[in-house]
Amino acid sequence: MKKNDFIEIDYTAKIKNTGEVFDLTSEKKAKELNIYNSKYSYHPIIIILGQGFILKSLEDKVFKIDEKDIGKEFTFAFKPEEAFGPREPKLIRTFPSSFFKAKDMNPVVGQTIDLEDKNGKKMTGKIMSVSAGRVRVDFNHVLAGKEIEYDLTVNKLFKTRENKIDAVIEMFVQSKSKDVTKQIDGNVVTINLPSELDNAVMKQLIAKYSTEFIEKIDEVKFVETFKNVKDNK
Repeated sequence: MKKNDFIEIDYTAKIKNTGEVFDLTSEKKAKELNIYNSKYSYHPIIIILGQGFILKSLEDKVFKIDEKDIGKEFTFAFKPEEAFGPREPKLIRTFPSSFFKAKDMNPVVGQTIDLEDKNGKKMTGKIMSVSAGRVRVDFNHVLAGKEIEYDLTVNKLFKTRENKIDAVIEMFVQSKSKDVTKQIDGNVVTINLPSELDNAVMKQLIAKYSTEFIEKIDEVKFVETFKNVKDNK
């Protein structure tokens, strides 16, 4: 595998010492492990290698997978410093209860909260304790200090322009991608979107990844389709 390759992967990510799964792409596997969540959309993910779609340490391992090993499952283990970093005591902070009262918040142990630091940067933390007018909040990543393991399979490598464009559409439209059609004319691709899929951010992302990472695609045009809905009353 090489930089800017378009690939589809499946994986199961778990904490190495306990085997606890914290992320996975397979609905079947989720059901087998009795952790299926009907509100979650399970599906393989499409990434562009070298563009930060996945953990860098994991991406470095994927770079070393040979094309002939597509479809084969690999297991990769990472120490905390290769994954989500060590736990840092300085990221555990104590606040007076009045801090939360002023924000009309009722802190509860185990609750996840979002705060901003003095520079306006968003920080996500978990409340560790509430006592004696003080609240302790842990702003370490939930997986900080843990060794993790990925069982990963590269399902496919997208090689042609057509397949890569389909891959980009799938990345951002997902389950509705079958409702999208495309046409390539020279270095221009025209993408036909049903009106209900019209989204400015989505179109910007499709255009960005198509023109930057697909060879001989210089322009992306979008066409919206509106169907006549007849009143059958």
